Amino acid sequence: MAGLAFSPDGTKLYGLPAEDLEQWDVATRKRTGFTGFSLGARAVAFRRDGKTLVTAGDGRTIAMGREGAVDLCRRT
Repeated sequence: MAGLAFSPDGTKLYGLPAEDLEQWDVATRKRTGFTGFSLGARAVAFRRDGKTLVTAGDGRTIAMGREGAVDLCRRT
């Protein structure tokens, strides 16, 4: 597992078992999926606002967003 992050409310766990981000429901221990973050991510965390999920990956790529809305910022 390349990276793990709990949602601020503790109900979801986000993990990077390979390069794609997966979302898990903590109570049921079942994968609930997540789309939009498949950029060769290697690290995952929440910003201080508790609403924005951030991944960092290969090629100095940073993805920030919420479910259904992803903004990309590529750093070189």
